[in-house]
Amino acid sequence: MKKLASVFTGLSLLAAFAATPAFAQTTWNFGNGGNCDITSSRATLNCTVGTNNTLRAEGYAAAAGSAYVRGTLSDQGGSGLGFTASGEVTAPPQHGFDNNGANELLLLNFGTNRVVVTGVALGWSFNDSDLSLLRWTGSAAPTTLLSGGVTTASLLASGWALVGSADLDGSSSTGQNFGQNSIGTGLAANAANSSSWWIISSYFGPTTGNLDAHNDYFKLLAIHTTCVSNSTGGACNTPPRNDVPEPGSLALAGLALAGLAVSRRRKKAA
Repeated sequence: MKKLASVFTGLSLLAAFAATPAFAQTTWNFGNGGNCDITSSRATLNCTVGTNNTLRAEGYAAAAGSAYVRGTLSDQGGSGLGFTASGEVTAPPQHGFDNNGANELLLLNFGTNRVVVTGVALGWSFNDSDLSLLRWTGSAAPTTLLSGGVTTASLLASGWALVGSADLDGSSSTGQNFGQNSIGTGLAANAANSSSWWIISSYFGPTTGNLDAHNDYFKLLAIHTTCVSNSTGGACNTPPRNDVPEPGSLALAGLALAGLAVSRRRKKAA
């Protein structure tokens, strides 16, 4: 298998989003159901933010040499989105995404929107939490993964491109700081980096530094995306407008009010 180099930056999620337009950003929250329809356990997760701004997520797992097959996603409350492979025990720590016995991943479909994944936040983690981010580059939908036949060894040769891999928690204990194990991908929000299909996977490359030093276990708390275009033509199907002033706008408004107050005092003194 190809050596998977880490290209993620150490940016915080806040820094990663600071340079992107606010109207194009979406946070897909998996904690306590978030903006998704998950309740209990199901094979497919549907999320909606705004008008026609949708995400369809499915979990898959593949043992070494075997094809990916769909598993079960589960609502793990504030600790994030869990996953159980077919035939896998549901008890901790294998109730999250892991690579113990099989590589497990979350397949993300953003419909007709072409988006850039700009950040990932984990909830619960255990032992280690190395993950890989992949982007679909094929011209049609990735039906090969959905219909079977794709293994971890053939994933990168079937139309998926590795964006990068990262170690979000190198400790060997249970992570309780939900949301603090997060990373910005550093990807510019442009057409070249965009896709309607993405994969967030437990790490499946060779041991490199801290990557794959231990078995990886984690739950997904949120992902952050920026929409670039709509594959059917025209603008993105966007989330609702946020009318809350940004910090910069609040600061400018404060300066304006301060200037007005000074001006009034000067007029009274005159």
